[in-house]
Amino acid sequence: MQFGLYLTPQVDSAEEEAPSIEAITEQALRGDEAGFAILYLTEHHFDNYNAYCDPFLMGAHLASRIENAWLGYSVVLLPLHHPLRLVENFNTIDQLTQGRCIFGLGSAGGGLIMTDGIGRTRPEASRHASEQVIQTMLEAWDHSAGAPALQIDTAYDTGCLERPITPSAYWRPRPLLARGTNDTATIEKCGRLGWPVMYGRGDVDGGLRRRLAQVARGPHDEATEQGPHALAQRLLGILNLDLTGSRQGAIVEHMN
Repeated sequence: MQFGLYLTPQVDSAEEEAPSIEAITEQALRGDEAGFAILYLTEHHFDNYNAYCDPFLMGAHLASRIENAWLGYSVVLLPLHHPLRLVENFNTIDQLTQGRCIFGLGSAGGGLIMTDGIGRTRPEASRHASEQVIQTMLEAWDHSAGAPALQIDTAYDTGCLERPITPSAYWRPRPLLARGTNDTATIEKCGRLGWPVMYGRGDVDGGLRRRLAQVARGPHDEATEQGPHALAQRLLGILNLDLTGSRQGAIVEHMN
């Protein structure tokens, strides 16, 4: 078992923001020195839940300063971002950390306060709309020089990719990905793909253990048996627990 730090500082006033971000940075650096395996960053906008709000900026700030710990994104809110910009951001952080990062993909958009604030509320989008975003990202990572242009058309965005995205990922063809979900069908799909699962608060005593055991026993695609995604098969459980009553606890379970 290895431990991580879940870094989500809340503040009550603008005067607390700079000291809070400085304190979180110091906490991350001390956690790295103390041997914590992973530092979790979260994404929140307009709800005063997270003082640094943008995990990509905070991750870039920490990437050159931590020596051993991984960065864990728990989770990136897919409906808030264009899929090609997400691929760029993921690849950049992957390069900055030399592959010591894992990105949790969250299907929800963080509520209307965030989707309305960014102008991305889509009442017509189905619960599977984020699967379109993920598929588009996977196709973008696989897009090679000389291939026909990749047309983007999701419930949230359109676009066109004519050449491979720069920078490329440190891990090829893409960084390590996880799904943020409590849904059994999605967890089973992750088991087939060899993707880790970032499991939210809920039935930690019963359903969680059964679901993770089910994932661990599931077959894996041949493509996941090589390279960095073999590691992802061992990192099957990322379990967020409220160990202190302040939303700061996290356990990383390595399941072989």
